[in-house]
Amino acid sequence: MKEAAEKSDFSAEHYGMDYIQFSIDQLGMDLENFPAPSKLTADQSYRIRVIVDEKVREQESYTSIEDHRAVLLSLIDILLAAVYDQLTNSNELNEANSHINIHRISGTLAYFVEYNGVQQMLRSFYRRSCTYPYYRNKDIALACVKQVLHRMSSEDRKQWIQQQLIHTYEAFKRTDCAVLNHYFIKDFIRYVELGLNEETLLQCIKEVEKLLPEIHQASLGFGEESLLQKLLQDIMGQEESDSTDSDDYESSEEDSEESDSDNESVGTDTDANPNENVLEKLMNLKLSG
Repeated sequence: MKEAAEKSDFSAEHYGMDYIQFSIDQLGMDLENFPAPSKLTADQSYRIRVIVDEKVREQESYTSIEDHRAVLLSLIDILLAAVYDQLTNSNELNEANSHINIHRISGTLAYFVEYNGVQQMLRSFYRRSCTYPYYRNKDIALACVKQVLHRMSSEDRKQWIQQQLIHTYEAFKRTDCAVLNHYFIKDFIRYVELGLNEETLLQCIKEVEKLLPEIHQASLGFGEESLLQKLLQDIMGQEESDSTDSDDYESSEEDSEESDSDNESVGTDTDANPNENVLEKLMNLKLSG
């Protein structure tokens, strides 16, 4: 049901236009320089303590989890959605769409998915991040995965995870998604404090790093390669048509212009076509990327 819904919801036009715009200006984003994560505020730290204290006497229920791997795959899935939201919202909470972004991108939160493995989780993130948010591009998804890998390799990984979870909690708390705080986010906050299995977490992260190139290059399963190819061909065809019309217009006035050209100095440079760089980039696009 989940993948069928994704295929139905996928917009070829939206994805295609974002693909082209990204090749021109990266949709206005700097994917090489993520904003430094802000520290937890006093209010956020207090909220985390309150959430943890509600179940602190039940710590064993978190440490004795039989399958930490399944829990951690869901956690990583939510972290990826939170990072995607922050990257596309200038590292800020957007009250209008942050809850929508995180809820829709995360299969854990949207469909209560329990992932069988890293590959399934990563593929879900790529498909959903190219279907539901305002900005849809595989390179944005790639940047988000790399950011999670980077933060998970640092010694303060637990604090960073809590920052993403509290961001999600605050995005949900005054919306229709508030119920997800009760059933998911608060329990993940407690799990990170009371029962996080860091050894298994790092194993999952290594698998993510290993599988990332394959997932990034693979098709989303929406037939997007042929759609992009057709879109680019249409753009090139339109440009050629415009160029032909321009040539016809110029040739009709050639005689009258020749009489004036003798009295004008001839420059060695001509005005650059403002679309030249854009078209050159489009011609060099690698659709598999």
